[in-house]
Amino acid sequence: MHLPGSWILLIFVAVSSALILMVLHQTKLGRIIHQRIPDRPHRRLLLASVSFFITFVAVRLLVASITHHIGPFG
Repeated sequence: MHLPGSWILLIFVAVSSALILMVLHQTKLGRIIHQRIPDRPHRRLLLASVSFFITFVAVRLLVASITHHIGPFG
């Protein structure tokens, strides 16, 4: 099965966002963040920043795998 790089990137971003949300809502780390950052807009800004960083890393890895012909990205 051959998936285009855009689908792989979309799946990676969706899964990583779901994992971040799960960590923020169901773990001790999430409770600590809610206690340390009580203001809701600041928590949203933190989540957006982390999501941007993860997306940036995913795109850089995708580009590197395309340029080095790694995996299905030829």
